[in-house]
Order: sequence, then structure tokens, then C-alpha cells
Amino acid sequence: MLTDSDFKNIVGKTINEAKEELPKGYFIFIGEEDGQSFYRPAEFNPYRINVIVKRGRINHIQGVN
Repeated sequence: MLTDSDFKNIVGKTINEAKEELPKGYFIFIGEEDGQSFYRPAEFNPYRINVIVKRGRINHIQGVN
């Protein structure tokens, strides 16, 4: 399973740009955007990349689960 550091290349990119670089099966979940938090379902999904977005670009990876 991949970890946060495996996805550091998507930081600074838009969601659409990042989606093009993800390995097959992985998807991006926006946990926070411009200070607004979004509900994150509690179920485990090893292919979900949780990110924080500021001004339309990925600012931080919260985790991969």
C-alpha cells in the first residue's frame, strides 16, 4: 500500500491535474477546502487520498486510507 510520501508530487496541483497522475484505483477526497471542512466517511478505503485544498490547489495531504 502507498503512503502519504508517495503522493507528494500532487501537492501544488489542481484536483484535475492530480487525478491524471494517480495510480489506477486511487481517488482524491477533499477533507478541507479554503478553511471549510467536509464530512469524511469513517469506512476504511486504502485508495482514498485525503487532501486540503487552498485557492484551487492541493496544499497538504492529510493521509492515505
